[in-house]
Amino acid sequence: FFKVYESSHTDVGYYMLAWTLYTLILFVASLRVHKAMAITFGLLLIGFILLVVGHFGNPVFNKIAGYELIPCALGAWYMMAAIIINDLAGKTVLPTGKPFIQ
Repeated sequence: FFKVYESSHTDVGYYMLAWTLYTLILFVASLRVHKAMAITFGLLLIGFILLVVGHFGNPVFNKIAGYELIPCALGAWYMMAAIIINDLAGKTVLPTGKPFIQ
């Protein structure tokens, strides 16, 4: 619209690649927190990888990423609800699971 800065698909791909690397670090760290967080970050990592592939290659992967990120969002909402409800209840109402790595 304003054409201040026009970005190409590969420009966005590099941006997504940076977030993919950051998410990889968070995913590895989440393996020691609880299963809900590890699964959510795992799904987010897969979604970012699909977005990177979609921006550097076949754009159909962007649509696949969109559908794949829906369960990721649901997992994030579950974690948010578990943290709030468990804290307010003073006990575990919504379980998040034990960490994959102790």
